[in-house]
Amino acid sequence: MFDNCLKTIFVFQTIFSIIDIGDNVKIKKIAFDHHSELMIKYKQSLYGIIDDFVEDLILSAEHYMMFEDDEFIGQIGVLDNAVTFFYVLDDFKYKQTDYFIKFVKAKKIEYAYVSTADLDFFHTATQFQEDVTMQAKFFLKTNAMPTAFDFDYIDFARLHDKEEIDMLTEGEFDDLHERIQAGQVYVFKEEGELVGVGVISDSKMFTSQVNLGVFTKKKHQRRGIASTLLEFMSEKMLKDHKKVVAGCYYYNEASSKMLMHSGFRLMNILEKIKLK
Repeated sequence: MFDNCLKTIFVFQTIFSIIDIGDNVKIKKIAFDHHSELMIKYKQSLYGIIDDFVEDLILSAEHYMMFEDDEFIGQIGVLDNAVTFFYVLDDFKYKQTDYFIKFVKAKKIEYAYVSTADLDFFHTATQFQEDVTMQAKFFLKTNAMPTAFDFDYIDFARLHDKEEIDMLTEGEFDDLHERIQAGQVYVFKEEGELVGVGVISDSKMFTSQVNLGVFTKKKHQRRGIASTLLEFMSEKMLKDHKKVVAGCYYYNEASSKMLMHSGFRLMNILEKIKLK
C-alpha cells in the first residue's frame, strides 16, 4: 500500500543516515514531499482547520520517516527543538505513544506544537505536558453578517499604497509587492485616507482554503472596519467555493470577539507544550 514511501526510504539511504531509536524502530531524515501519499492521508485525518501559521510550522520543519522492522509507519516534523507534526498510520495508532516517547528521547526534543485539529497528536503530546503556552485560535467563516459600512469603501490595493500598507501591517508581508499585483490585498479608504487593510492568503496545504488577515489604524478601531473587510473578502472567496479561515493570538480577546461577531466560529486552538 505504501510501496512509494518505502522506495523513498531506500532512495535517500545514501543521503541521510538511519537512526535506531529502540525496539527495531528507526527514523531517517528525508526531503519533504508536499504531495506524498502520506501527507494527503494526514490532511484528510485532521478534525477541523489550521491556518498558515501552523502550515509554516509543518512545512518549514525537518522531516523524518519512521519505520519498524523495515515497515513504514509514519512521519515526523521538527523545528527548533519542537515537534510540529507527528503522524502515524492507522494500523499503528495503538503504539503512537510509544513511538513518540522513543523519538523525543532519541532526538532530545523539549517542546511540541499541538493543534486540536490533530487530535491523535494532541492527545499523545499532552500526556507528557510539563508546561503549556497557549498560542493561537483558529476560526471558520460560517455565517454571513451585516456590516457597519458599504463595500464601496473597499478597493484593490495599488502599488502606490504599498508603503502605507507596509507600515500598517508592521512589515508582516515580505512579498507585499507580489500580493498587491496578484489582487490579494484590499484597502478600506475613508475620505481618501487608508484606514484598513485586508489580505487573502492561499493555504499552502489545502487548495480549497484561504486565510484572511485584517489590519486597522489604531484610531479607527472598533468602528466595524475590520469586520466589513472580512465580510467583503469572505463573500468573494465563498463564491469561489473556498473555505474561509482566520486566526489570532490566543489571548487577543478583542480579535476573538470581532471574528465571532463577524460570523466566524471558533474551531481549533494551538498550544506549545514543554515536555517532561
